[in-house]
Amino acid sequence: MKKNGILIVFGIIAIVILSITVLYCINANRKKADSEYQLQTMYKWQNKAFGLGNNNDDKIQTYIGANELDLKLLFVSLYRYSMDEPNSELTIQEVVDYLSKEYAYDGTLMIYSQPESISDYIEWWSEKDGSKKVTLFIADIAGFLSQNGYDSHDYETYSIEELQEILPLVEKAKDDQ
Repeated sequence: MKKNGILIVFGIIAIVILSITVLYCINANRKKADSEYQLQTMYKWQNKAFGLGNNNDDKIQTYIGANELDLKLLFVSLYRYSMDEPNSELTIQEVVDYLSKEYAYDGTLMIYSQPESISDYIEWWSEKDGSKKVTLFIADIAGFLSQNGYDSHDYETYSIEELQEILPLVEKAKDDQ
């Protein structure tokens, strides 16, 4: 009788320990999945904001380096951003430098320690209709080029130096409307 009571107590203790272990493992897996989802979402918005990944869902949710930047699109996007945020001084070089490293010197992912200028731009792109504004600005550029006798209506055919001269004219023409 005493042996049965001891076995029952040990059985109950074993069940409790097993239950706690299972719940701990489930919670740990859930936290890991949430953390991975958050990281993928951060990469997705970063990559979209900088025109990286061509909306390839598998790739867009991972680190994509500066070597895949379309510098002309980035230039146009940053110019349009500066129209909304005139105090911003985010440059192409800052973006290139930031995207050139996946990890910071301390071994953490760079995306977790974005410079404020980078995170502000990504927020503008994703939450303040920056994406739509850039798309409309590109259409404005094409319209301006067409109306003013330029050889090509596609901004991509012009160098960044030429775009530095063209974009203020597009902005002025838009303001004059």
